[in-house]
Amino acid sequence: DLILPCSLQPNISAVGMTVEWLRLDQADSTVHLYTDHEDISKEQAVSYKGRTALFKEELLKGNTSLKLSDIQIYDEGTYKCLVKSENCTHTLGVSEHTCPEWWAAQFAAPGEQLGVRCLAKGHLMDVTMDIETAHPYLNLSDGGKQVIYGKKREDYCDGECSFDDFVFVLGNEGFEKAFYFEVQVRGKTHWTLGVAKKTVRKKGEIILKPEFGFWTVSKKNNVYSPRASIFLRHKPKKVGVFVRYDEGVVSFYDVDAKSKIYSYTDQSFSEKLYPIFSPDFKRGGKNAAPLIITPVHNTHPHQTDTNRFPLSPCLRVQQKSSFQSDKVTSLKLKVCMLAG
Repeated sequence: DLILPCSLQPNISAVGMTVEWLRLDQADSTVHLYTDHEDISKEQAVSYKGRTALFKEELLKGNTSLKLSDIQIYDEGTYKCLVKSENCTHTLGVSEHTCPEWWAAQFAAPGEQLGVRCLAKGHLMDVTMDIETAHPYLNLSDGGKQVIYGKKREDYCDGECSFDDFVFVLGNEGFEKAFYFEVQVRGKTHWTLGVAKKTVRKKGEIILKPEFGFWTVSKKNNVYSPRASIFLRHKPKKVGVFVRYDEGVVSFYDVDAKSKIYSYTDQSFSEKLYPIFSPDFKRGGKNAAPLIITPVHNTHPHQTDTNRFPLSPCLRVQQKSSFQSDKVTSLKLKVCMLAG
């Protein structure tokens, strides 16, 4: 079960009001309708029949949250709560705020956004690096889980599949489906992470853009690209890369801060995508730390670290909104859902 939060502040009774939950990304959009003191099922989209409920005992307190049961993969989307009284309509909107599917935690700027996802085990891949594609000065260890810039490898063979000018290495395996992996970047001033086509240019000048087969985020000191406008409150120690292949989305996350760094959207993929890594140069020793592919299960929400993941995949969070008769007040929040 999942609870979509919606509450009126101050705690004005919603018993005599109309409460309508809508799905904004579907034509047949009515998720739940309550009016005249009862639920109206005939207006409800077929896919939600028998799976939604308001908390009737809480309506008196202004709580119009919706319980959605038996979560399905097609439930992921954008929802809106519409509360109507005789004098005014009060809208609580839902905005974009995605998160890795295994995260079951609150992602929020106070009073603004909420992100929730349930675990999808099939997306957690055992990613390793492919030495055959590595720049000659990149050295791998720990079974291809770590990479560091060092001495030129004696076994380096300058073949077509290896990078020469840019210090990159690809993953051993590519995927034509959704997948997720994490990389430790702690102690580094420069790095690049993401995914790429195996057929990308590896010799000479490389342009890190989707039109050239690269979907990456780079850090150079305190500047991030592809958008210099990326502002992070904290320096990421661990970065999660989440590819939603069929939806054409590649997203990057600060794992510890539980926040999104950047997303490529509306992309079109036609071949396998491979993880790509660059620890960059040592930069006078300031950037000597390795990039390390870390086990995702260390941050699995069902582990015992309840301080880090204090909430189950079924969250109930009251978000505050003004309730005034002379204007419509909006609140942005996001609920991302996928069956696990």
